[in-house]
Amino acid sequence: MFRRVRLQLTGAYTAFLLLTILVLAAALYLATRESFDEEIDESLTETREELQTLSPQQLRATLGLEAQSPDDPSLVADAADNDQQEEGNNEGGPPSLDPGMFFIVTTLDGQPVANPLRIELEHLDFPAIVAGVDESERVRNVSAGNDRYRFLSLLLPAEEIEGQSDLYLLIGRSLDSRDRQLANLLSIMLAGGAIAAAVAVAGGLLLAGRSLVPIREAMAKQQRFISDASHELRTPIQVVRANNEILLRYPERTIEENRDQVEAIEAEADLMGKLVSDLLTLARGDEDEVQLEVERLDLAKVLADVARDLGPAAAERSLVLDVQLTRVEVEGDPRRIRQLAVILLENAIKFTAEGRVSLSTAQSNRWGEFSVSDTGPGIPQEEQARVFERFYRLDSARSRAEGSAGLGLAIAQWIVEAHHGRILLESTPGQGSTFTVRLPLTR
Repeated sequence: MFRRVRLQLTGAYTAFLLLTILVLAAALYLATRESFDEEIDESLTETREELQTLSPQQLRATLGLEAQSPDDPSLVADAADNDQQEEGNNEGGPPSLDPGMFFIVTTLDGQPVANPLRIELEHLDFPAIVAGVDESERVRNVSAGNDRYRFLSLLLPAEEIEGQSDLYLLIGRSLDSRDRQLANLLSIMLAGGAIAAAVAVAGGLLLAGRSLVPIREAMAKQQRFISDASHELRTPIQVVRANNEILLRYPERTIEENRDQVEAIEAEADLMGKLVSDLLTLARGDEDEVQLEVERLDLAKVLADVARDLGPAAAERSLVLDVQLTRVEVEGDPRRIRQLAVILLENAIKFTAEGRVSLSTAQSNRWGEFSVSDTGPGIPQEEQARVFERFYRLDSARSRAEGSAGLGLAIAQWIVEAHHGRILLESTPGQGSTFTVRLPLTR
């Protein structure tokens, strides 16, 4: 199951990353193309503006209208002309003419009459280029064989070129450099996209694997929890079933005669009821369904009530219950704080054979504290980290005899964490243990 989920997460992560890269790459490509086109259009416009500053005689000379006629063989470029095109760009046109720029002059029906830089005209469809051009200028891209150009086409009225009829001026620029740079950019993007896809798959597998670790641990913990709960419920159910069979086997006996069986059933029912209640508390805590009723309370008053209620249990075991409480105001749910104190004090009384159990309060910095200490057997260092685990019992046989399922300290830890506090354990084998709870002071 986890392998399939990991692959699904990797696929979703990779698809999202590639989609993001695709959108960014498309935006970059379009922005770059737009930038190139704006630069080309700006150069065409600047050339047109520069031509407009020339006198009619200078304009005719620049455009080659005095030296050429429609039948002039120089309108068609030969191989030598093509080799000298760059030189012509610098010598035949205005001094500021950009590399790759050229002029073509045509009649109104699209027949070329001037080609001062001797551009190859064989594949250019001039009637189509000038189609639709009126008194306003027009910019368009034109393909001619393997070459591409961008033309700014405008009308040259006769009054602007004395001695001539109305003509069209085509200011052109080759798109080879622009297309080559865009092709290189696209190649880089495709190569980068392929690398990004490989990295995304590898990274997705790694991230998906890591993200599933907490889920694996949570499911393993849940399965262990269910297994432990089933194990804990199995024993009391077996006890109830066994005693019930005895009762059914001798229906003629009175309740008094079956007192042992009835009391055993009652004890196991109480144990199961407490276990189910504890399980429900932890389950609700895990789902954050338990709402704390936080208020300002005196920790000493809550603990005094707990000490009073559990005093008889300590006396029954011949233990001294040492209570030293001072007023400490904290933020908390009185019912849950009482439950927490009962768990810790009951454990101390249950697992202390002789000596004393102490309950005290203190205040330090921003914490209100209370401690429960005992003179019991203590907890080995290697076991201390596990005492808050669910169903963990240091002495399983004794815990079972005391009616403990190993959930008390797990509930205690949940209550402390729900109050944004801390619970600490200090224990030395043979010398006893001390649990210290720190809760936020009132503001």
